[in-house]
Amino acid sequence: MFSSIFYLILALLAISLSPHEGVSNAHPWMAFFISISLYALLIGLIFCQNILFRETLRKNRALILNLVNLELLGFLILYHYLLGGDQIFFSSFQLFPTTLQTFFSVALFFFGLWVFHYTGFKQKRLHLPHENASSYASAQVRFIFPFAIPFLLLTFLTDIFQNSSLFDFNKMQEMSTLSDTLILLGFSLVFMLLLLLFLPPLIQWIWQCQPLEPSPLKERLQAICERAGFKHPKLKTWTVMNQSMTAAIIGVVAPFRYILFTKKLLNSLSPEAVEAILVHEIGHSYRRHLLLYPFILFGFITLAGIFSLIFAQTLENTLNLEILLNPTFDWQLIVPLLFFLCYGAFLMLYFRYVFGFFSRLFERQADLHVYILDVPPEHMIKALDELGVATGHTHDHPSWHHYSIRQRIDFINKTIQSPSVVTQHHQKVKKTLLAYFITLLVGIILFLSPWLPNVFPFSKIQETFSSISNGLNQSWNASLRNDLAQQYQNDYQLTGHSEIIQKTLENTFESFDRGRTVEEINLIASQRLYKAGEVSASATLLIQLWHQISPNHYPELFLEHLTKFTVFILQQPSINPEKIQRLQQEYEKKMAIIKTFKKDI
Repeated sequence: MFSSIFYLILALLAISLSPHEGVSNAHPWMAFFISISLYALLIGLIFCQNILFRETLRKNRALILNLVNLELLGFLILYHYLLGGDQIFFSSFQLFPTTLQTFFSVALFFFGLWVFHYTGFKQKRLHLPHENASSYASAQVRFIFPFAIPFLLLTFLTDIFQNSSLFDFNKMQEMSTLSDTLILLGFSLVFMLLLLLFLPPLIQWIWQCQPLEPSPLKERLQAICERAGFKHPKLKTWTVMNQSMTAAIIGVVAPFRYILFTKKLLNSLSPEAVEAILVHEIGHSYRRHLLLYPFILFGFITLAGIFSLIFAQTLENTLNLEILLNPTFDWQLIVPLLFFLCYGAFLMLYFRYVFGFFSRLFERQADLHVYILDVPPEHMIKALDELGVATGHTHDHPSWHHYSIRQRIDFINKTIQSPSVVTQHHQKVKKTLLAYFITLLVGIILFLSPWLPNVFPFSKIQETFSSISNGLNQSWNASLRNDLAQQYQNDYQLTGHSEIIQKTLENTFESFDRGRTVEEINLIASQRLYKAGEVSASATLLIQLWHQISPNHYPELFLEHLTKFTVFILQQPSINPEKIQRLQQEYEKKMAIIKTFKKDI
């Protein structure tokens, strides 16, 4: 269950980080046709896999499902990063191109999963009455679809904001000011809270949840809810998960809060065991776990932001230097793909070791809620044991988000022998959460430090981050800057004092980070070479710069600086006349083109 959700998150991450500019020389429609043709082949491969590996599918369905998820994820990477099949949406649609691109890509992912479950239906060990391949496949897709809703909704809202004339949303996304950063962070928090409040009714509708039918068991469960003071619209059956032995709670406020049981769980476990499971779910609500999870997830955003503050300059400088050293590489493909791999790995580690850590603590805390409602702890032990037996004696199966059934039973037995363990665990959770929220607050301050007032201690934080970032950049990219400076001297035949030219170029390349183009760096290098006394090398690099630029792609401020410096160099009597003549020719040729694009230059 959790692995499918995690693959979906990786797919959404791949879509969100994909380049919005063409990565293929093919026409958008041709790239789209090639992509869809490959997708059709992939669908055929999934169908054939289910036939060839039918025995494996029958014995270990999760293994083949993981393979299919990886194949679909691999296709999305090819589709977005290599083939550029999604560029048709940006070239053919003026309104909401990102929304259309995202919805289509998500649909491809879900359809691939639907085909897997549909064609693998016959290999299932057990079938529910009146269940067919289509209904089963649709139920599996419906289960994970709600986890994509926040992303789809956020993409749609972003498209609306980008088309709004009320404010410059693209500029706000750069977070160049404290107010922009706070607005975006505030919007993210409000968005998450609104989802927590109003998404559960939509989820239970998508999952086709039905009210529990009147029965003695339902009366017993209602009695526990009343005793706990737990308000809810209705106890419901979890239709899309009917093949599983599980229960869940969704929603944080009473009118939109639901406890869900699968029919298989209700039919397989004793009434005492089902009661204990209900107490467990009420425990999650009582301890506010559903409210805490978004803040734990927010820690990932904060850590990613701090990571960017420390390493972004080094990574961007490295990639920009590599672009100059190896221009034949398709860096437009490699750069976003590298960011996806980095953030994907970071996300996996965060979920495994941070989110999983708190999830295990919370699950154990929910198990202990039997003591709050005076339910015999033996009932919880019985529930866990029956669950382990009904799922194939899975008592010792490990899990990154739950303790194993054996560990949970042993812990409850420990609390029976020593009741103080219950209080100790609750205290442990409180102290851990306190430490986490203090760390989160510090992390948020560190993340926002570049935009906070330049006073102590914020000024010290800014200075420290800048020092660390610059130090990493200088040490990590030293060899790249050295190689590139030597390449400049050889390729452009820069004459003069070799050591001075080398050192000047290396120092210039240190500032090759976000927002600077190759042409801007070359202009800075030419200016610095002149100041260093290497006038001839400065003029040579300026000639190359005028020769290489495409005038209609550069802002007026850059062209103004370039023009002024060129006129200044042309007036220097110490430069070789032949070189002056070449510079004059390149300058006049490009200026004639510039004036056709920018009349006021």
